[in-house]
Amino acid sequence: MTGEKHLYLRVIGDYDDSALSSEIWETGLRIALTTALAPADIGTLPTNWTLQDASIARTEADWTITGNWSVDGPLTTTFSPDDFLNDQVAPAVVDWIPNMHLWQKVRVRALELYAVGSPNGRSIPAPSQSQGSPVRLEWTSSYPMGIGSTAPLPLQDSMCITHDSLVTGAHGRGRMYMPPATSGDTSATRWSTTAVNDCVEDHVTFLQALTGNDLAGTFYWAPIVAGKPYVNFGRIKRIRIGNVPDTQRRRRNRLVETYAQADV
Repeated sequence: MTGEKHLYLRVIGDYDDSALSSEIWETGLRIALTTALAPADIGTLPTNWTLQDASIARTEADWTITGNWSVDGPLTTTFSPDDFLNDQVAPAVVDWIPNMHLWQKVRVRALELYAVGSPNGRSIPAPSQSQGSPVRLEWTSSYPMGIGSTAPLPLQDSMCITHDSLVTGAHGRGRMYMPPATSGDTSATRWSTTAVNDCVEDHVTFLQALTGNDLAGTFYWAPIVAGKPYVNFGRIKRIRIGNVPDTQRRRRNRLVETYAQADV
């Protein structure tokens, strides 16, 4: 099949620390957007909605939202990505980040929502555009931040959250790598039981907050796992967090390093 589509949400942040002014972090997940019925536990991504040109420029109390597309579904149904970010995603992130045992310098700066398609998962452009771009929500004040006050772990160390669906094999699992936590969240070199249990509970709440439908009952959305060629999907049915910290090499490779040296 061709023309299958879904949404991809990026959470983008930095650190409220002058020594880390050049460092950024991000994580993300995929969201099924369906019409008439909520996404099934296992299914094929829809082909019955398209992007339309839009001019999005909103200024809210704590953020701005900009973008150039919206979604047209069957008949006269529409989905507004800016309303989705404003009304559902941003409030969920505000509740999620402070409860995920993150270092107090971790700061969320923006959310980006992409419409992506099969077979390569690339961003779909609006009709008048030559390339795809996100609808972007950018905080201007009251940034969501971590609250951990003890010493931070190295920036490349991360709590990995595994998303399981009912799809068997690698295409039925996904991961989110969180920004750094603190030494206070560890016990004997592993994540503490309290940190793991708290994060499991809060992440489930976050995923549930990203599940819903519009008032008319024409569009439904839910977090999913999907892989190339981005035709089929599985709804996230379970999350797992292990007690061993993970390391993200791409974060490690981005860190600016200085050396001490001596001749022998």
